[in-house]
Amino acid sequence: MLMNRTKSLKELREGGGFVPPRKLLKKAGNVEMWQIEISGPGARKLPIIQYEVSGADIRRVIFSRPHLALEHFLQVSGAPNGTPRPKP
Repeated sequence: MLMNRTKSLKELREGGGFVPPRKLLKKAGNVEMWQIEISGPGARKLPIIQYEVSGADIRRVIFSRPHLALEHFLQVSGAPNGTPRPKP
């Protein structure tokens, strides 16, 4: 599910805002896919996990479902789906 645009990391850092923990999941060329963990006083017991696909030439898009983020990442990056495995 596509979510509304939120502030970029640069905007958050410059404004003195909280930057949520992030983990780089995939990178192909200048396109990156990140996992963002959102927790805080208003959050439930479990943190909210979001997925961000961004790059120098594309606008930043945030997803709440990992398979949708992966589909978008593969589409904009042109990366192959999966990892190549040697044939037995």
